[in-house]
Amino acid sequence: MNKFSLKRRNFIKRLSLYYFCLLPFQTNNVNAHQSVKNFFEYTDTDKLFGDLSFSDLDLGNDKNINLKTPDIAENGSIVPIQIESFLDGEQTFYVFSSKNENPLTSIYHFHENMVPFVSTRLKLQESSKLHVFIKFNSNIVHAANDIEVTIGGCGEETIG
Repeated sequence: MNKFSLKRRNFIKRLSLYYFCLLPFQTNNVNAHQSVKNFFEYTDTDKLFGDLSFSDLDLGNDKNINLKTPDIAENGSIVPIQIESFLDGEQTFYVFSSKNENPLTSIYHFHENMVPFVSTRLKLQESSKLHVFIKFNSNIVHAANDIEVTIGGCGEETIG
């Protein structure tokens, strides 16, 4: 006879007991995800900057951020960008395009032991300024570049 035999009913009882005992110790990741998701639905850049505490900052380019963007993007639906940070510690990148319908394009979070580097492609509605804010150690730094778009990307169709 098996020393560890466990009937299905007892197994379900134990499983539910463990679940309900550990439930209060779970982190609230769902609510954190919902709050970040709400930032992507903003349409007003000034209100979004205010809610993220970016409105009172000096918007000069920080030397610890390397932001590479094309000066002229031939197609707004595929704009390659690279962001590299030379700061220490845990960091969160916030990427904005000032003239998109929804200005917040992406958020990237890097833990302390990760290399803070992003290479991606964005969709830009029209020529605009691309802003990158980096939160680290209770500080916020900023970098921005102007990108000229020759063909629209976010829903604009051009007939050539």
